[in-house]
Order: sequence, then C-alpha cells, then structure tokens
Amino acid sequence: MPDPFRAPTGRVALVVTRCHAFGGPLCRALSADGARLAVAGASVLEVSEICAELGRDEAPGAATALPYLMAPGADSGPRRLVAAVMDDLQRIDALAVDATAGVPAAALVAETARAMARGGRAGRIVVTGPARLAARVRRWADAPHAHGITVNLLAPGPRATAEDLAAGAALLLSPLAGGITGQAIGVDGSRAPRR
Repeated sequence: MPDPFRAPTGRVALVVTRCHAFGGPLCRALSADGARLAVAGASVLEVSEICAELGRDEAPGAATALPYLMAPGADSGPRRLVAAVMDDLQRIDALAVDATAGVPAAALVAETARAMARGGRAGRIVVTGPARLAARVRRWADAPHAHGITVNLLAPGPRATAEDLAAGAALLLSPLAGGITGQAIGVDGSRAPRR
C-alpha cells in the first residue's frame, strides 16, 4: 500500500492556531515539504496573513494555503471545519492543533481522526500545549492508532521559541514519526546552547 505522505498530489495538513508566531513558522515548514495547507483560527486577520505569506511565491491560482475560521469554544466547529477542508481539499493527512487556541481540541482530534480513517490513510496529529495534557493525549491516541494514525503532544518549555515548536511539530507530522504515538514530547531551547 503506498504511503499517503508520498502521494503525488502531496499531503494536506490542517493547522489550527491562535497566532501567526507559531502558525507561520509551522506552515512554512510544512509548505516547504510540499504539503497543501488548510489554516484555521479564530482571527481572520491572522489566518489570512499566514495564507498570503505562503502564497506570495506561488503561481496565480495555485493556492498553497486556504484560510478557515474556527471560532473558540464552538461545539459544532470541529465537524464543520473538517467537513469544509475535506470538501475543498479531499483529504487530511496531518493535523496540528494549538490547545491554547480556545478550540475544543478533543473534538477536533476525534473528528480529524475519523476523516483520516474513512479515507483509509495513515495520518499524523500533533497537539501543542502544556504538559498537563499528556494523559488526555495518550487517551486520544488509543483508538486511531489501529488505523495507522498517530497522536502526540508537543509541550513547550519556558525557553522554547516558535521556531523550536514548529520544527518539532513538522517532525511529528512527517512520515518519519510513524512509530511515535501517545507521547508527550517536551521542547525546551534552554537545554541546548544557542548559536
């Protein structure tokens, strides 16, 4: 069975973020790796800025990133968002969700995992947020793993930069991370010397 991350049409990554500081670097890393992006957030301005930045080097009509609005706390928001991305891009291979964005992360993870499983594809899900979410993320990882879907937590330390988080998330969303699931991975720039 072919790996969906190496499909000729390229993978589709859904990034749900609350700020350009994290969403921008992550989207740039995923786009550089050939992913088409769906960028969602509560701020139309933030999401539009990320998408416009990614689209500057693209040919006219070849959108690298599509913007979506995801209102904080909306119970039906995850279902609507995933359905809209599936309608527009026909697949979701990766999800990065910022748990501090005020969106229902559990519902978004579950809805995205269902869409991935229905499509018969392995998928990668990364939740960024505090380490106290580790037990929840382990539970979220149980069911979808049977379908080849991984779910991990990326927990920023006190000195982690947006670029540190984006690099960690890009790795966990890549084919290289197929054997990593249910893990809480700390990202803390204070443990490595800065150059």
